Amino acid sequence: PLRSVWGGLSMGLCDHFPGRPCVYFIILRHPLHRAISDYNYFCTEGAENRKKWTSFWHQKGECTADVVQYYQQRITSPLFLVERLTRGCDLNCGAEAAIQNLKHPCLRYLILEDLENGLDKLAALYGSPMGDTFLNMIAMKDHRNKKPLSDRTKEQIKDTQLMSRLAILLRQDIEIYNYAKENFANQWSKPLYSCNQQF
Repeated sequence: PLRSVWGGLSMGLCDHFPGRPCVYFIILRHPLHRAISDYNYFCTEGAENRKKWTSFWHQKGECTADVVQYYQQRITSPLFLVERLTRGCDLNCGAEAAIQNLKHPCLRYLILEDLENGLDKLAALYGSPMGDTFLNMIAMKDHRNKKPLSDRTKEQIKDTQLMSRLAILLRQDIEIYNYAKENFANQWSKPLYSCNQQF
């Protein structure tokens, strides 16, 4: 049977199943979109019991930071892709190590902004059960934040200088994402191997 584990911290799980076929499928989202959504959810909305607020914000009763200040607090890392794609690596890992993992023959990735195209390729190459499994996971409501952006967050998006500063913070993730977009089609022409196979 086809079994799957879903989660942003799944990279490295195949190491725990050396005797079983194991591959990774990843959905990549544009780093700016992800960072703004995360900021809106945790800072502006104070979601999940304000768990990503500083003690000062708790005292004030609101997260007073803009999106750049929020990530500068280091409560959460702005480099989502670097951290997720280099699990188990040392602190010197960055975009280059993450891109090397994207190139690995036991990994395939989809682009959230072009998800339908990716799902079609997945189903065409590996059969509908795998495509259906992916669709079912994506459709799970507890994995999706459907809340609209707050007016405060929308105003910040209009601030081009602020967005430029955010892009600088995210430059390694943006490098990874740009590589993934440029090489999206190429990955499907290569065979998919189990992570515990010898190459």
